[in-house]
Amino acid sequence: MKESQTMLGWIRKGESAGELRRMQAILIRTLEVRFQAPAPPDLKAAVEGTNDLGILTRWFDAALLAASPADFRSTMTAT
Repeated sequence: MKESQTMLGWIRKGESAGELRRMQAILIRTLEVRFQAPAPPDLKAAVEGTNDLGILTRWFDAALLAASPADFRSTMTAT
């Protein structure tokens, strides 16, 4: 049986989108647990609006180290 390159492309794109959505959800949850409050709407919107896995990964690392949401926000704008 021959594999469809188009179908494989769709599958890969779906897997990438799933990975991106998971990282966004993990980052938002990390912010909520870290700061013991719902993620501020502006931070949540920024995370959900970012489609670059590399940026989300850097933000995740920053969320683990930030002392406050404001500290995290300043890290976000620097990257």
